[in-house]
Amino acid sequence: MSAGVYNFTIEPGTNLSKKLIIKDSSNALVDLTGFIFAGQVRKNYNDQNKVAQFSFSIADQNTNKGEVTFSLTPNETSAFTYSDSPLENTFKYDIIMTTGVNQISRVIAGIITISPEVTR
Repeated sequence: MSAGVYNFTIEPGTNLSKKLIIKDSSNALVDLTGFIFAGQVRKNYNDQNKVAQFSFSIADQNTNKGEVTFSLTPNETSAFTYSDSPLENTFKYDIIMTTGVNQISRVIAGIITISPEVTR
C-alpha cells in the first residue's frame, strides 16, 4: 500500500499535534498494540541532518482502535526557520510504522510549510 500524502503548516514556537487513523486494505481499523512509529523532518529529502523528530502516542486500542498521535514541542517547532523566499519555507517529512512482527510500512508523507509569527 502506498503512503498517504498530507501537507500541513507549522507555526514555529507552538505545539504541534496531529492524529492519524490507521486502517487496513479492507478499510478496517488496525489494532496498533505492539506497533512502533518513527518520523522525521528534513529540509530536503537527501539531507543528512534532520530538523525534527516526531514523538508518538498510541491511543488505548480498546477504545480508540487505529489511533496514533504525532507531535512536536514548542522548542522543536522553533527549529523551523523562515526565509523571505517561499521555496525556503518548506520541509519534507514521513512516518513509518513497524508492526509487532517487524513488518515496516511508510504510512504518510508530505510537505510542511512554515507560517511565521507577525505579531511581536
